[in-house]
Amino acid sequence: MGCDEGDGTYADPTFCEMFYQCRQGAIYTFSCPRTTVFNHLIKLCDSSDNYICEFKCPLEDGVYADPKHCGGFFFCRDRVKVPMSCPEEFPVFNPEVRVCDTTENYPCGKSNVTATTATTAATTTTAVTTTSTPTTTAAPVPGYRGPEPTDPCDFAGPPSKMSNCKWTITTTETSRADLTLENVLVECTVAGTHCVEVTGSSTLTIISSTLRGNQAGRFVAVKANCHLAMSYVLVTRFGTLSLYGGVIEANYGSGTSVTLDHVDMNNNKAKNGGCVVIQGSLSVNSSIFTENTAAEKGGAFFVGDCQGCGFTQSFIDCTFERNTAKEGGAVYNREDTAISSSTFISNTGSVKGGAIYGDGKTTINGASVFQNNVSPDGSIYYCEAMTKLIIGTHTTIPSGAIGGTMCVLTKL
Repeated sequence: MGCDEGDGTYADPTFCEMFYQCRQGAIYTFSCPRTTVFNHLIKLCDSSDNYICEFKCPLEDGVYADPKHCGGFFFCRDRVKVPMSCPEEFPVFNPEVRVCDTTENYPCGKSNVTATTATTAATTTTAVTTTSTPTTTAAPVPGYRGPEPTDPCDFAGPPSKMSNCKWTITTTETSRADLTLENVLVECTVAGTHCVEVTGSSTLTIISSTLRGNQAGRFVAVKANCHLAMSYVLVTRFGTLSLYGGVIEANYGSGTSVTLDHVDMNNNKAKNGGCVVIQGSLSVNSSIFTENTAAEKGGAFFVGDCQGCGFTQSFIDCTFERNTAKEGGAVYNREDTAISSSTFISNTGSVKGGAIYGDGKTTINGASVFQNNVSPDGSIYYCEAMTKLIIGTHTTIPSGAIGGTMCVLTKL
């Protein structure tokens, strides 16, 4: 937002319902009345029925505010946008610092100036400049907050928590007690195995951090009766095509669990499970998986048979885009797995299952969306013989997009 074009009235580059005026180099901000948006063609507040305000990704990859919803934002990569939502405790997206924030710190859609009517010219309104003061308590988008951490982390002891530091891993580190990483940059150069091993019935919690590999080894092995929880974490460039689980291997039964919330995993690879191989409890929420690869099964996830563990694996409000494998471009499922309100775009199963390969009970509901997924046998879903596929009322999968034979299909 600037005044390079001189005095005048301009649309806010972020929010549809806001605009600003330039007067002798000074910027004054305004809000349109409720249910209206600023129409830059007539330079007036207008009905949203008359003027559609759409966000388009710029050339630069990054995180950008949703112009229609104060609590929404987009991940942009290669001009492709993926919608995300802020959590309840930080309900608005603050574009000044690119984090989810409180309404006190960033009063989205509010201004000390209110346009009189939807048809009143913007230039008749008295201007008051609005400002916001970000705080460090705001919930971040995936990755560390602020400048890249440079102070080294001290794993000696080991500690119960490491924060605001850079953890460089050159040989496998073992975590035998509960450990929390917060606002940490991890750079790992371990090859052929994992960077971190979680053992001793402990929990590894990672919050608002960035994990970088060198495409030589996986990030973490979560051993029996151990737990991994990631929240607002960016993970990239882990794994090789000979490993199981490019980022996470948690293949140790019912006592093992993995929880992923607002996680972005991209450009990871493995033999099975480009991001995750799991044989345990799995819960994935509001996360995005892009351009991950498996040489065999599950471009992003390989969900293994937990042999009667008695729980349902879940993916809620997730996006899978441009992931690739021979079977199951995005997900290979051998368990009782529920997929809800999720989006699958341009995933490829070079042999079977463009988006999903089902070798276990799979439930797909909550208006899940499938676009441009590709496979010679089941462009959306491949069904192993006598396995169950349940499709909810708000999800549509054409019968021609389901491969395999003798699928036990139920439509709710």
